[in-house]
Amino acid sequence: MSIHPSLRLFAATSAAALLSLFAGGCATHHAKARAPEPQFTSIVIDGDTSEWPGNAAAFADEHYLYIRFTVADEQFTLQSAKRSVALAVDCDNNPATGKPMSLSGTPIGADLMAIFSPNGKNGVELVSLNSAGQRTPLQASEYDFVIAPTYASSWYEARISRTPDKNDGLPATGLLSPGSIRGFAAVLGANDSIAAASEVFEVKTDEVCPGGRRLTSEDPPAPAS
Repeated sequence: MSIHPSLRLFAATSAAALLSLFAGGCATHHAKARAPEPQFTSIVIDGDTSEWPGNAAAFADEHYLYIRFTVADEQFTLQSAKRSVALAVDCDNNPATGKPMSLSGTPIGADLMAIFSPNGKNGVELVSLNSAGQRTPLQASEYDFVIAPTYASSWYEARISRTPDKNDGLPATGLLSPGSIRGFAAVLGANDSIAAASEVFEVKTDEVCPGGRRLTSEDPPAPAS
């Protein structure tokens, strides 16, 4: 399927930067890079993408997969829209796992999908997908899934934890351990057909940091005993 201009990620391919969310914890790793990018020290999922490297659409550190995208020339609230927008993630960059899909000749096996305003309902659904396209609901809190902003905007950014307490049958490599990830953003049509899609992003992943969600918590530290 050709790339539809009405929905796009920030760049034709993903780029990466060295990334350290908060002080301490595990060492930070590179995502797949097209060109060197400036180093930065924090990403906050708040709808303001000014801290992102200039041409990055997606990247991963030892804690999270991050994605940003825009619906060209449109602004609407993702969670209360008349149509569904989805983020599809091929967690192991393997078209043999997950729901088989193809965009611009690039094979995708979508293992995980976040669907905003699913079937015209308010909210967001996080699901895993098998090779038959069957969905299994996932707890957004388990994957520390965050999308911002929650109002109409030109840009949206999201994160998905690489260290959930259980993997819910997702592939072992890529999102959950070293490997690579592919994905795309899409506007869904009838019967979850793809009405419009972004270019495919791809990132390389390295080791995860066990307990990463807790290590990157912004909660104040507990008082010393």
